[in-house]
Amino acid sequence: GHSFQSGFLRVYWEQNGSSAEFPAQLLISVPKKKFKLATDRNRIKRMIREAYRLNKTELVSALKTEGKQLQFAIVFTGNDMPYFQSLQDKIILILQRLITEMNKKEIKTKSE
Repeated sequence: GHSFQSGFLRVYWEQNGSSAEFPAQLLISVPKKKFKLATDRNRIKRMIREAYRLNKTELVSALKTEGKQLQFAIVFTGNDMPYFQSLQDKIILILQRLITEMNKKEIKTKSE
C-alpha cells in the first residue's frame, strides 16, 4: 500500500478496483505504548471516528462515481491528548489528500 504523514496522524491506504457496498473502509489505531489508559485511547479513537463521519461525504462520493473501494488506516502518533478541532482539521486534510493520491494513481495506471 501507500502511506503519508499529516501532523500527528499517519495514514496507510490501498485502493481496490472492485466496487463494494462500502466504498471506504477505515481502521483506527492508537498505540498503547503512548497512552497507557484504555479510556484515553478510546477517547482519541472516538474523536477520529466522529471527525471522519462528519467529513467523509466528498471521499465516498468520489469513490462511488469511480466504482472503486478504498481501505485505509489512521494511526495516531502524537504524545498528548488532541483537541477535537485540531483533529478534525487534520482529518479534512487527510481526506483531501486521499482523493488527490487516488487520482494520481489513476492517472499513472491509465498511462502505463
